[in-house]
Amino acid sequence: MSTLGDDELSLVLNWVHDRNDRKSVSQVCKQWLRVEGLTRISIRVLEPDLIPVFMPRFPNVLSFETPMFISDSLLEFVAKTCPKLQFLNLNLRKTREDFDEVDGISGSEDVGNDGICALANGCPNLSKVLLRKRKNVGNLAVISLVKFLLNLTTLDLGRCNLVDDQAIEAIGCSNSIRNLNLEACSLITDHGLGILATGEISKTLKKLVLAECDRITDSGVSMLNQIHCLEELNLAECGPKITDSGGMAVSSITSLRKLNLAWLINLSDATVIAIAENCVNLVAIDLTGCELVTGAGVRAFGNHEYLEYLVLASCYNICMDDLDMVLRCRSLKDIVLDKGLRMWIPMAMQVNISRFKNGVPSNSLIVSRNGIFKSSRKFLSSASSISSSSSMLYQVNSSSNEHQLRSISTFPPLCMGRRSCKIADRKGAQNAKKAKLFSRIGKEVVSAVKKGGPSPISNTVLAAVLEKARELDVPKDILERNIKRASEKGQEAYIEKIYEVYGYGGVSIVVEVSTDKITRSFAAVREVVKDYGGKIADPGSVMFKFRRVRVANIKVTDADKDQLLTIALDAGAEDVIEPPTYEDDTDEDRSESYYKIVSSGENYETILSKLRDEGIIFETDNGSELLPLTTIEVDDEAMDLNKELMSKLLELDDVDAVYTDQK
Repeated sequence: MSTLGDDELSLVLNWVHDRNDRKSVSQVCKQWLRVEGLTRISIRVLEPDLIPVFMPRFPNVLSFETPMFISDSLLEFVAKTCPKLQFLNLNLRKTREDFDEVDGISGSEDVGNDGICALANGCPNLSKVLLRKRKNVGNLAVISLVKFLLNLTTLDLGRCNLVDDQAIEAIGCSNSIRNLNLEACSLITDHGLGILATGEISKTLKKLVLAECDRITDSGVSMLNQIHCLEELNLAECGPKITDSGGMAVSSITSLRKLNLAWLINLSDATVIAIAENCVNLVAIDLTGCELVTGAGVRAFGNHEYLEYLVLASCYNICMDDLDMVLRCRSLKDIVLDKGLRMWIPMAMQVNISRFKNGVPSNSLIVSRNGIFKSSRKFLSSASSISSSSSMLYQVNSSSNEHQLRSISTFPPLCMGRRSCKIADRKGAQNAKKAKLFSRIGKEVVSAVKKGGPSPISNTVLAAVLEKARELDVPKDILERNIKRASEKGQEAYIEKIYEVYGYGGVSIVVEVSTDKITRSFAAVREVVKDYGGKIADPGSVMFKFRRVRVANIKVTDADKDQLLTIALDAGAEDVIEPPTYEDDTDEDRSESYYKIVSSGENYETILSKLRDEGIIFETDNGSELLPLTTIEVDDEAMDLNKELMSKLLELDDVDAVYTDQK
C-alpha cells in the first residue's frame, strides 16, 4: 500500500472531530502533524501567551475561542495567521477576584480597540463576534467591526462598559446583524434605541438584549415597535423609567416570540393584557418581580394560541382562580409561580408534585425558590433554566393538553468539600477532602464513646467506627485524641443536622453538619450565608432535588474504565461517573481524579467485595453522598459567587459536606 498523500489524508481527517483523536493523529509523524493543522477548523485557547508558537499550524481555522485575558498584539497575530475566521468568541470567564484585580490596574493589557480593529481588518469573513465582559472594548472597536464585516450576524457586547450611543450609530447602519446583545451597557440611552429602530438594522434584527440598560426610558422603548422582524426582546432590570407607556408600545411588536420584562416594577395589568391580545406569536414571557401585575392581567393568556412558558415569580397578586383561567391555554407547558402560592393550591393539584424520579419529572409542580434573582434575565430555553428563575415550576397536565413534557436527564454531580476536587486546585481539594473526612470520623468516635463507653470490645458501635477509620487510613492519634475527648466533662455527643440554602441564579445548596451545639452551628452557617449573598431555605424546599446514594471512589490511574464499568454494573451499581477533563490537564491532575461508582444501599457491600476480588483499590469516602437529580446552568458571575459561598461554608468546623445542583 502506498503512502497517503496530503490530499487523501486531508479527506480522512475531515471526518475526525474528536479532540483526542485528532491529537493522536498529529503525533504519528511530521506529515500527519502538518496535515492535521491544515484541516483544523476550530480552536479553544487557554494559554494565549503560546499563540505565536502553535497558531501558525492552523491557518484554516474558522472558529477561535478564548475565555482568558488576551493582549491586542496577540489578537493582531491571530488576525494575520487565520484570515478565514468566521466565528470569534472572546467572552471572558474569570473569577470575581480576577475582575477586581484587573479593575485596579491602570492600562490593563486585556484586549481593547486595537486588537478588535485588527481582527475586523484581517478577518473579513467573521459573522459571529462575542466580546462579553471585555471592559476595554469601546466604540472604535464596534465601529470597525460593523464597517469591515459585511456578513456580521451576531454581536455580543454584554457588559462592555465603554460602549455608548456612538457605537450604536454604527450598528444602526448594518444590514446584516440579526442578534445583538447590549446587556449592562449602561451608557446607552433612548437616542441609541431610536437609531436601532430607524436604521438599516431594523430590517434584519431578530434578537435584542437590553437587560440592565438603566438609562433607557419609555421614550426609547416606544420606538422599538419599528423593528418589525424582532422575535426576542429582553428588557429585564432596565429600571423604573419603563412604565405602561413603553409596555404598550412593546405589545404592538406582533412578531415577538420571547419577551423578558423581569423586574420592571412599574408595568401593570394594562401592559400584560395588551401583550396577550396583540403578541399572537408569543411563546414565552417572563414577568418576574412585576409587582403591579395581578390575576386580571395574567388571565388574558387563557385564550392565547401559542404561549408555552409563563414566569410569574415574585408576583404576589395572583390566586389559584387566576391560575385555573391561565391553564385554559392549550399550548401552555410551564408556569413559574412564587413559592408562597403553594399553600393556596388545592390538594387535587398538589397530587402532581414531582420529586424528579430518576431525573425525569412527571407532570409536576416543582419548588425551587431562589432568593437572589441573578438569572432572572436569562431567558427560558429549558426546564432547568425555568426552575432556576425562582420559585415554583408548574408543568401543565390536563386532558386537553396534548403536548409532551420535556424529559430532564441526570447529570454527573457537582459536589463541594470533601466530595469534590474543584474548590481551588485539585491537590488542595484533596487535602481539604481528607481533613473533612478525618474530622467527621473524629466526631463519630466521640458520639460512639458517649453512648457506649471507650472500649471497642463492649461497644460495638465504637468498634464499627474504628474499623471504618482503619479502612480510610485515619491516623491513630486522631482516634485516640477523640476517645479521650469524649470522656471530658461538658463534652456532648454529636448530632447530625442538614441546612438548606438558596444560592445565586436559582442554585440549591445542602449543608451537612455534625455538631455538639446546634445553636452554634446554625448561627455560623446563617452568618456565612448572609455575608456571601445566599438565603436560608425552609426545611424540605431544597432536599427533594437530591437523592442519597452510596459511593466508592477509584483513582483513574488504578483501574481501566471499561473493566471498572463491567465490574460495577455486574455487581448492581447504578452508574459509573467519570471525572471532568480539561485541555490543560497534566499527569499529576489525572492522578488526583477519581471514577465514582454510584449504587443503592443494598448493593453497596457487593460492589466493594467485587472490587476487592479484582484487586482494585478504592476509597469509600465515608459511604454516602447526595447527588442532584438535575443540574442548573448559571452565568459565570453567579457560578463564581456560588463557589465562594460554598467554600466559606466548608471552612466552618461543624460543616462536613456541601452539595449543590449547580452544573
